[in-house]
Amino acid sequence: PVNAEAKPDLQVKFLGATGEFLFFELSMQQFDDSRSNLRIRNENGNELYAETVFRKASVRKLKIAKDEAEKIEFVYSNTRGEVRKVVEIKIKMQEAIEVKDITRL
Repeated sequence: PVNAEAKPDLQVKFLGATGEFLFFELSMQQFDDSRSNLRIRNENGNELYAETVFRKASVRKLKIAKDEAEKIEFVYSNTRGEVRKVVEIKIKMQEAIEVKDITRL
């Protein structure tokens, strides 16, 4: 059976990267409009973002600098418990190959 007062829910979606930033969309849900907390930390435990939320459902779009984290921990909590998601970021450099015609006419 599904408990209506279950612990909060957090979904993390990576939207992509632009320049020096990574963009994430966070969807948070809890059983009512009580106080809940969102905290984002990197692998060293440094807090990148923190917010107190008083909504049953909320969505946040956040940008995090690429050089701020190799792993990011998202923690969403309220009085019923907490949910955490950890993502690892691997930036892969792509090889750029340029071919141009240098035939002398």
